[in-house]
Amino acid sequence: MKARTKGQKRRGRPRKEGVAREPNGRPSRSQDWADKLALEVRARRMQISLEDAKSQEAGSWLGVLHLAYLAWKKSEKCKDKPQPELSLPTGAYHALLFAQEAHNDYLKAIGAPGAYYEPLFGTRGDEEAHAEWCEHAKKKWASIQAAIHEEQAQDRTSNLWAALDYAVLREMAVPHMIASVRSLGNCLSRHFQKGLTK
Repeated sequence: MKARTKGQKRRGRPRKEGVAREPNGRPSRSQDWADKLALEVRARRMQISLEDAKSQEAGSWLGVLHLAYLAWKKSEKCKDKPQPELSLPTGAYHALLFAQEAHNDYLKAIGAPGAYYEPLFGTRGDEEAHAEWCEHAKKKWASIQAAIHEEQAQDRTSNLWAALDYAVLREMAVPHMIASVRSLGNCLSRHFQKGLTK
């Protein structure tokens, strides 16, 4: 094939399509990509497809439940089949993640060693702003606890505190508590929607 301009002549040989590449763009000489084994282990451990294992959500049990809900919703048969038992709707999933983040912020605000701290770069910052942030984090976690307490008083069949502790904060897979996890997600979703509408 003849090049049309001089710039196209100097470009080099054409790039081969369909070749596995390293992260820097060079063709890989390896037969398998580096994370293939890790993805296969994750897929086998979480009992999901290899394609779903590539998703970031597949790293936690709550994420796997949300992926199951998305797969059910995307299928055309979702109108005929009920929602799978081991699945979590999008609103409930995001509410549980927000509660997880709020708990971590609360632990940072009280100076707990079990919190996940991001690395600090530069100066320490404004002390007054930090004190305000700590107060806000404590109030946010207290409002979440109050919402769970109120819901638990009405719903005696679910154990919302255990669902919060094991599934959300410890990130453990507890399939026997799926009803409580769903109830907790719905409760927190309603609580956050109320807070946004005020």
